[in-house]
Amino acid sequence: MELETLVSYLVALAVPLWLVVELMMHSRKRSHQHQSYRASDRLHTGPARRPSDAPAGRLAGSRKPA
Repeated sequence: MELETLVSYLVALAVPLWLVVELMMHSRKRSHQHQSYRASDRLHTGPARRPSDAPAGRLAGSRKPA
């Protein structure tokens, strides 16, 4: 068997395996992020911010009194 043919076979076998590993790692990471998001959502107990509590933006500071 020629070297070029052998390399082609190895690449043909390695690429699908690599894609499967990437898919598994991506789904595990996504699952972990979803779980941590849900946990942080449950832990948040602070009061909701009102729009008046927000820091003054660029437009709010540029208004002149009437």
